[in-house]
Amino acid sequence: RKIEEQLSQKDLVSTFELLGFLDKDKVYDVLKSAKVFLCPDHENGWGLAVCEAMSSGLPVVSYDLDIFGSVYKKGYTSVPLYDTKSFADELLGLLNDEPRRKKMAKDAADQARQFDHDRVTAKLVEYIK
Repeated sequence: RKIEEQLSQKDLVSTFELLGFLDKDKVYDVLKSAKVFLCPDHENGWGLAVCEAMSSGLPVVSYDLDIFGSVYKKGYTSVPLYDTKSFADELLGLLNDEPRRKKMAKDAADQARQFDHDRVTAKLVEYIK
């Protein structure tokens, strides 16, 4: 409700569609229809949603959290924590620079392939043996 109130106060209701919980198939449809994935999380752990977005070919804009630099090496861009102006500028920059956005989208998909379930499982089995 708080988000809806803020959107209403700023006259942005028609700009956003709050979807709530979605089943897996619908999530991927939504991701595939987007151009950029925003991750404004301040305390993200592994960032599974980020990996899912990247696997859908979405470049990611996030805050500069250690996890992203250590897990994800390409396909995303980050800005200083709590710097909402830089966050917005980075988003607009990606949306207005189609070649850069497309390159980051390709990089994101390439990055996500490194986390393929079968590949990760095979490496884990090798490690355990």
